[in-house]
Amino acid sequence: MKTRWLEHGKSTRLIIFCNGCGMDERPFAPIRTMESDVLMVYDYTEMTTPPVVDSLFDEYQEINLIGWSMGVWAGQQLFGDRLHNFSTTIAINGTLSPIDDRFGIPRHDFSQMAMEYDDTACLTFYRLMCREKAILKPFLANKPVRSLKDQQGELQSLLEQVENMDVDDSLYDIVCISKNDFIMPTANQHRFWSSRPILHLDGYHFPFYRWQDWQEIVDWCLS
Repeated sequence: MKTRWLEHGKSTRLIIFCNGCGMDERPFAPIRTMESDVLMVYDYTEMTTPPVVDSLFDEYQEINLIGWSMGVWAGQQLFGDRLHNFSTTIAINGTLSPIDDRFGIPRHDFSQMAMEYDDTACLTFYRLMCREKAILKPFLANKPVRSLKDQQGELQSLLEQVENMDVDDSLYDIVCISKNDFIMPTANQHRFWSSRPILHLDGYHFPFYRWQDWQEIVDWCLS
C-alpha cells in the first residue's frame, strides 16, 4: 500500500481515504481540503501497513475513515481492530466481499479485466464508473497517471489475495450506495449490507464530484 497527503498540517481533524483499485490522487483534485487534513491510501498490490499509519492516532483530535470501492475492503484490512480510534467510518460503493458474484464485483468480470487490461479496458472501466458526460469529462481531465502495467498488476494481485469477510466483522458505521452502480452492482451491495441502514446516493460508482470539500462528505453522511 502507498499513501499520499492531500493536505497535511493545518487541522486537528483528519480524514483517511482508502481509494479504489487502479486510482491515485489525480481524480480527486477538484475536491478541496479546507477543513481537514486528508491522507489517501491507495495501490493494494502489496497489503503491507504504511509506516505513517501507526503514528496518526496520537496526532489528531478527530479521525474519520472513508473507504470507496475496493478501499472499503482495504480499510477493513488496515483498521479492523481500530474502530475505537475513529469518530466516523464510512463505506461508499464497496463491500467486504468485493470480488464475489453475490456481494461484490462478479468474479468473472474482475478476472477478465485483470487478465485483459489494456487502453480499451481502462477507458471502458472509467466510463462505467462515471456514466454521465458531466462526470466523465472532469474525471478524464484528472485521470490517474499510473501506468496500465501498474494498474493491471494491482488487479491481478487483488484477484489472488482478496478473501471475503462477513458483514458482522465490519468496522463501518455508515454505508452509502449509489442507485446505479455499474462496477460493483447496486443489488450486490444491498445484498451484502442488508442488515445495516443504508444512505442512497444518486448517480454511479464514482460519486465524488457531488461534493466540493472532503469534510462535506463526512457532514453529508452525518446529516
